[in-house]
Amino acid sequence: MFTENGNYKTGLTPSVRIIDAADNSFNEASMVEVGAGFYEYDFTTRAVDKTYPFICDTPDLDYDEKNAVGLIEPEYGRDYCVCYVSEVGLPKTGLTVFLSLYNLTDIVLVSSGNMDEIGFGFYKYAFPWDRSKVYGFVGDTGLTGDESWIYGIIEPPLASGVITYPMERDVRRKVAYGPNGSRRGLLRPGGGSFNMPKKRDDEEVMKLIKTFMETGLL
Repeated sequence: MFTENGNYKTGLTPSVRIIDAADNSFNEASMVEVGAGFYEYDFTTRAVDKTYPFICDTPDLDYDEKNAVGLIEPEYGRDYCVCYVSEVGLPKTGLTVFLSLYNLTDIVLVSSGNMDEIGFGFYKYAFPWDRSKVYGFVGDTGLTGDESWIYGIIEPPLASGVITYPMERDVRRKVAYGPNGSRRGLLRPGGGSFNMPKKRDDEEVMKLIKTFMETGLL
């Protein structure tokens, strides 16, 4: 979403840069206006096991309203802590960002060190991730004022391991569904279980059809 002086802005021609955090490569594409200040891009080539920071840019706005940023997290297998740094509202490159990463579940410092620059204001930090833990991170950018720190929380994924049907349909809502949309249970990290209904015998089905034809009821 783009705004101008706090109000949503239509009629823009923004582009989006989507970066692969694994090798810092990126693709740039035009976005399509949806309405009410929203713009979209259909990311059909996404790999579900990769981390993609992205930055949307429009030449028609200035400073802190010029860019919109975000992070597309993998469905499983997260290996990076990613942050975005700006100065006066614009992406800031060429910094040495020192990050401290904490395991908040066990209240311990996991590691610390300089982040690797991706580009476009993004920085990354690789670490071995225990998917059952909650992490917090804080980084010193070397800038001043409210731009001198970055911070965030990394939570466990909704599911771990390769996501397969039918998990893929509703994994983000943590709800599993059986045939005809009937709800069967909750998904938890590590997978889910489904109680599939028993198929009726052919003889029983014929009895139901006969009853319906004679009475109009089941």
